Amino acid sequence: GEREVRRAVGVLEADPIRQAGGVGASARDLELIREMLTPITSHPCFFATWSTKARTYAARDGVALASSTTEAVANADLIICAVTAASTAAASEQIARARTKRAFVLDVNSASPRTKTACAAVIEQTGGRYVEAAVMSSVPPHGIRVPMLLGGPHASALRPALAELGFDAKVG
Repeated sequence: GEREVRRAVGVLEADPIRQAGGVGASARDLELIREMLTPITSHPCFFATWSTKARTYAARDGVALASSTTEAVANADLIICAVTAASTAAASEQIARARTKRAFVLDVNSASPRTKTACAAVIEQTGGRYVEAAVMSSVPPHGIRVPMLLGGPHASALRPALAELGFDAKVG
């Protein structure tokens, strides 16, 4: 059958999220999220404040660097949100406003349960499908195979697609 996930994007630390320049995405951030998205789409798209090295890698690898959250997530089927805990709520609000389809939003942030519950509500209110992911180990050296525990009402629906893409994700 056809995959439910056809286009995925990553949302990293970004100027509009931090409002005043914030912390930029490093080349390593780009590499980690790109590794997660490459099996999903040949044209991964990321939104962040990009370092020069990250821009160089993106150009080399054919990765589109979006200039806004809307540009990055509008037509995505899977949005992987990987920002700092302090930016999690703002990122979810931006994703909820920018998304134009019933996308899965995979939240891999290390925010508190209260923040994640609030983020889920924001995404769900606009028709998105929020899935919380607890990353159970350090990403390096696992990359996409880092063990994750998924939660939320849409976790079971997303898990098979993640498994097909090479993620090591289980529903908790």
